[in-house]
Amino acid sequence: MSEILGLKALNGVVQAPLEGRRPKPRECGLTMVIDKGLGLSETTDLMAMGADYVDIVKISFGTAALYPLETLHAKIRIIRSHGVTVCPGGTLLEVALMQNRLSQFLGRIASLGFNAVEVSDGTIQMSAARRGAVITAVLDAGFDVITEVGKKDPTQHLPPEEVVDRVRFDLDYGAKLVILEARESGKGVGIFAG
Repeated sequence: MSEILGLKALNGVVQAPLEGRRPKPRECGLTMVIDKGLGLSETTDLMAMGADYVDIVKISFGTAALYPLETLHAKIRIIRSHGVTVCPGGTLLEVALMQNRLSQFLGRIASLGFNAVEVSDGTIQMSAARRGAVITAVLDAGFDVITEVGKKDPTQHLPPEEVVDRVRFDLDYGAKLVILEARESGKGVGIFAG
């Protein structure tokens, strides 16, 4: 593979519109895909066509809980076989925390093959001490930690200073990446509020 990702089928004919896209593993210009319930064939197709450009797949909206066990395991194997990180959406972790099942949750998702966990408090309240303890527990279980800062409820706005403080807090605790809540619409919530 060339050092800079190009257009492949049209190499030598036209140039990529965004110069400088580096091959994986990369630390800049990461792309996360939100998987809302792709089947195995669609996941295979996505990885065949886009794995060079996708760094993380988040199986979101709690959909991971709806898959048959072997189907989810196979899906994660497909994604990881292409060098792509895969994590469940943070809402499932929030449910595990509400039910005092963090250890069991981490054990199950490890056995399924997830290699990252999203730590969020988009639908629950979590003190800084609890958030730090959860990040530490996830790291101790061997996962990369991706955190999300912000609330899903558009009436709950965090002041910019608090967003910055939470991002720094999460990184200081060992989060590999921090996402700012924005929902998919990019309208009226998180960094797009007001």
